[in-house]
Amino acid sequence: MNGTSFVAGMAAGAAILGAGMLMGGMQRAQQAKPAELQDAVFGTITASAVQIVNDKGVVQLSLRSTRTGGELGVMNAQGKGAVMMGARRGGGELAIADDSERKRLSLEPDGALVVFGPDGKKRAQVASFKMDGNTKSDFSGQFVAFDRNEAQVEKVPE
Repeated sequence: MNGTSFVAGMAAGAAILGAGMLMGGMQRAQQAKPAELQDAVFGTITASAVQIVNDKGVVQLSLRSTRTGGELGVMNAQGKGAVMMGARRGGGELAIADDSERKRLSLEPDGALVVFGPDGKKRAQVASFKMDGNTKSDFSGQFVAFDRNEAQVEKVPE
């Protein structure tokens, strides 16, 4: 073996090794994700709040702890509250809001379904209640409609 063959062999080996490292590095670079986008698996996550954001950083989903329990908020593309569900004093509440975050529909802890107008004022309510306050009496349903000043305009049945 002469010097020229040795140098040529070393150069060829270095080229093959370099090409392999380069290709392997490129493949890893394609597989790697930025740290904030990497997938993870956890058994339990403990936090007082979790927020899911869109690609612009706007909160789209919020899960948090409150004084009365847990709350789940679903926001629109602009980050304004559209649907809220949570534990309240007396039970749970489900509320649906318009694009201005004004409550339009609410299922209250006492079971009442309340409809609000675009101005945020109560327009109608459907509820059930005990007829005489006695826990053994039957429940009765009630529908109440309200005018602009939230005064009752119709109540069915009495």
